[in-house]
Amino acid sequence: MLSPLRFRTYRHLFAAQVIALVGTGLTTVALALLAYDLAGGDAGLVLGASASRRWSAVSPTGCRARGC
Repeated sequence: MLSPLRFRTYRHLFAAQVIALVGTGLTTVALALLAYDLAGGDAGLVLGASASRRWSAVSPTGCRARGC
């Protein structure tokens, strides 16, 4: 199972993916804490609005998330 880690390039790629995943997780937690700090009890509303805006963004192909 760990045999691909014998290759130096793959080890670097794997480490970079792990670091990116940790960074994404920390960003998610930090944004939630920021929303709570700014909005208090309405933090859920702020996070919901933020998520819905991100999901309806235009894709690289020019299509919207729904109804392309």
